[in-house]
Amino acid sequence: MERLFAAWSRMLERLFPDPFTLSLLLTLATLMVALLLTPFGLSELIGFWGDGLWSFLGFAMQMGLILVTGQALAEATLVARALRKIASAPKNMGQAAGLVSFCAMTAAWLNWGFGLIVGAILARQVADALVERLGGEEHVSRGLLGAAGYTGLAFWHGGISGSSPLAVAQPGHSFEDLCGVIPMAETVFSVRNLGLSLALLVLIPAFLVLLSRLGIATKNQPVAPLPQQPASQPVNVAEKILVLVMTVLAVVWWVNFSSGLGLNTVIFAFLFLGLLAHGSASRYAGALDRATGSISGIVLQFPFYAGIIGIASKSGLVEVVSGGFVSASEMVSRSTGFQPFLLFVFLSAGLANLFVPSGGGQWMIQGPIVLTAATKLQLDHASAVMAVSYGDQWTNLLQPFWALPLLSITGLKPAQLLSVTTLLLLFQGVIVCSFLAFFH
Repeated sequence: MERLFAAWSRMLERLFPDPFTLSLLLTLATLMVALLLTPFGLSELIGFWGDGLWSFLGFAMQMGLILVTGQALAEATLVARALRKIASAPKNMGQAAGLVSFCAMTAAWLNWGFGLIVGAILARQVADALVERLGGEEHVSRGLLGAAGYTGLAFWHGGISGSSPLAVAQPGHSFEDLCGVIPMAETVFSVRNLGLSLALLVLIPAFLVLLSRLGIATKNQPVAPLPQQPASQPVNVAEKILVLVMTVLAVVWWVNFSSGLGLNTVIFAFLFLGLLAHGSASRYAGALDRATGSISGIVLQFPFYAGIIGIASKSGLVEVVSGGFVSASEMVSRSTGFQPFLLFVFLSAGLANLFVPSGGGQWMIQGPIVLTAATKLQLDHASAVMAVSYGDQWTNLLQPFWALPLLSITGLKPAQLLSVTTLLLLFQGVIVCSFLAFFH
């Protein structure tokens, strides 16, 4: 098993040498698939690509802020001490992988951005602590721990920050004429979703523990040290007062004007929690400065993923792929009596996520198709919404888009992560497909 896994890791290392190369390969793959499946020619598709390149500038800034404010918060003395305490708890790789995954998934269920940062920081710090405890890198699989830290992104869309269930729960949403308003009680807080979430929260960390005991590991690469916080300087009273005043303003805004959990409110929380934790504007600015080196991958690659979304959305590629699954569902149902619609929605959403790695963006493209088909088949709209959510989060395990912040913090290469997450993809796919087949 260990030799087989090592061979798989080496193959991925050759195929996927770095995240930027992956973004270029996915761009070419999207162009080729769109040429085959849509009526548009190459020059038109290139136009869609170029038009989409800069549509993620605001989103890239948000992701960069999530990354640097999360790292800066983790650098604050109190937070860093708490994370080090958690990181020092595991005594072996099995305990470490299970703990990192459980923490990342729990945090991501509350908010995906928070889970992304928590998982990345814990994966790095637990690995560093284990190297020191066990006496060398040869006893620690950073790839396994990195994959454990990434599991939150394969879990988030069934949580309270899920794009699809949040979208349909708001009056006046884009598809209200197709499904009405679907409250969160019927999606995220339904018994079915809570049951699946609990099962995944237990089984995925347990699977990672099993992989560690089977000797599954990836060869460690040299890892650059994280930027270290300089020795703390005394903070004068005026700085403390300024920080407290700004924190009060932030709390007043949050209580009176915040519209609920969302990407901007998470960044807002990280920003002011970090400022308060450091206790000084100058200290906090220094922490942000040290964290900015981590966002180079986001700055370089997000335009290319935006271009991919431009091709997929404007050419109708996602509609073609998803519509094919819906037609297949109707055919199977007529011939066998078994309704595989939710299974097909899950699989089509997983496939679409490889080309449109944004949960909200994917829902805007795929939502009308799924809701219309559910109406035609007289099936529950809430279940269809959650099937899209499960598919979107599932193939994040193969999608390098969301792994960029984790790769920056942990110092891992994509192959080290993917060699483990591909196994997690198969394992989670079996669980979710079994669940959807049972509750069809």
